[in-house]
Amino acid sequence: LLPKLFTQNSTKVGNYSVLINPEDAKPRWSSEATVSFINKEGKPEILVVGEKDYNKPNESASFYADVFDATTNANLKNSKITRLSPSSINRINITTISNGKIYFIVNNTNIFEFNTTTYATIEVTKNLFVDISEFNLGLAKIEFVQPEIGDGLAVLTNVGKNRNRV
Repeated sequence: LLPKLFTQNSTKVGNYSVLINPEDAKPRWSSEATVSFINKEGKPEILVVGEKDYNKPNESASFYADVFDATTNANLKNSKITRLSPSSINRINITTISNGKIYFIVNNTNIFEFNTTTYATIEVTKNLFVDISEFNLGLAKIEFVQPEIGDGLAVLTNVGKNRNRV
């Protein structure tokens, strides 16, 4: 019996095997935002964006954009976003615009686009503002405009200029 305790559901910590509760092996999300969408087969899926932690002694939390089947809760895709440090994340906003594209903003400064077909996540902050010279000095705050206004962003530059980009 004792060998079974230290071979199933265990992990190495230094020179010791430590028994892991199966509940602890499940990921825990924090600072997360979610949005549902319909995939190309017409099935509902959920995008979860945020900090994910597996409660493992030798593993720290990371920032992810994961896709789940909305009917079975099966995790369809894990996408670790290495450009962002979880400890620096304090705000995530996510929206689907009228053409069906999904965008999320992290800490009011980084914009990402999520592809509902390939599940790819790419940062698009610089590409969205490349044609506006006043944004080259830096962006202090980016937010989605209110839904009743339509699709767009409200942007505050580092020199204090407000601009809406629809």
